[in-house]
Amino acid sequence: MYNENKTISISNWFFSELVMFIPIVNLIVLIIWASSSNIPESKSNWAIARLLGIGLLFALCLLIII
Repeated sequence: MYNENKTISISNWFFSELVMFIPIVNLIVLIIWASSSNIPESKSNWAIARLLGIGLLFALCLLIII
């Protein structure tokens, strides 16, 4: 199993944020990071939080449109 307490480097976080600017790819990558056991726990939790935020914003937009 992956070492969940490993510190994530600044360059790794920078790459993670950079990927978030690419439409569709960001959702796929977030789902992979959120569900993978080979990703540090902090990054997995961050991906889950981002997915929840995207889902809440999507639901809010649907409520406003309807």
